[in-house]
Amino acid sequence: MKTTRGTNTKAATLFTAALFAFVLLCSRTASTPSHGMSIEKTGGDFQFVIEGERAGDALSVRVFGAEGKPAASAPVYFKIISSPAGGKRAALSGESSVTDKQGKTSVKFTAGGDPGVYLIKANAFTADGPFVIFKETGKTKNWVFILLGAMTGGLGLFLYGMNMMGQGLQEWAGDQMRSILGTLTKHRVYGLAVGMVVTAIMNSSSATTVMLVGFTNAGLMTLRQALGVILGADVGSTVTAQIVAFKFTDYAIIFIAVGVIFRMAAGKRDHLMYFGTVVLGIGMLFFGLKIMSDVMDPLK
Repeated sequence: MKTTRGTNTKAATLFTAALFAFVLLCSRTASTPSHGMSIEKTGGDFQFVIEGERAGDALSVRVFGAEGKPAASAPVYFKIISSPAGGKRAALSGESSVTDKQGKTSVKFTAGGDPGVYLIKANAFTADGPFVIFKETGKTKNWVFILLGAMTGGLGLFLYGMNMMGQGLQEWAGDQMRSILGTLTKHRVYGLAVGMVVTAIMNSSSATTVMLVGFTNAGLMTLRQALGVILGADVGSTVTAQIVAFKFTDYAIIFIAVGVIFRMAAGKRDHLMYFGTVVLGIGMLFFGLKIMSDVMDPLK
């Protein structure tokens, strides 16, 4: 009897322990239905936004399911959780959205009335689900900086670069460059073709026109010759409108660096000195254009 009773007691203990473990496992699984689900930021974080205006890039997220695959039709909840004083007018284009087949979704953010830091929370699946935090910074329009930066800084570099390029071309090319340009543009049709080809290569009619101004200013071309090339540049810009724009101004610093290197390494070799002056002038010219463009960006 003692053996049977002990066996029954042991069996009951094991059964109770197994039942408890099963219940614990079930409760753990039920309390974490989104285990393994995650959300990540894919764009729009750490932007500077002008007060009262919409951010340039959308706040974008991507949601993954329990198996690590993109979760389609998953709800995502966006909410501004922190804003500076006076930032009450800050807004989102939508407080909830649903992911696409790639698990992606996004909203647009508009800054409030005062500068400062904004924090936007994006939750996946539920309000308590996995989340990420976006950090945006609102800033005011500085009209003094815009006017001084664009008019005195960018325009000054632009004009100085044009003058330097013209002087360098005169000294470096002289009659030879004038002869080449004269041959290429002696007929209006030839000038039209030259403008189209040059614009197609650089994908910027503005760059072509600026170079022509420098050539004309340096006395290497006449106004009659330049007009045909400018018309060709306008035609070339329409032909290449569908091509991804080549931002020539983004490489202005490289031209400045190359020009400085040639000038420093020229020594007594005048042709290298003049060539470096031309390249340096081109770099400063386009760097001035970039400064004016960037400084005027808040006015969009």
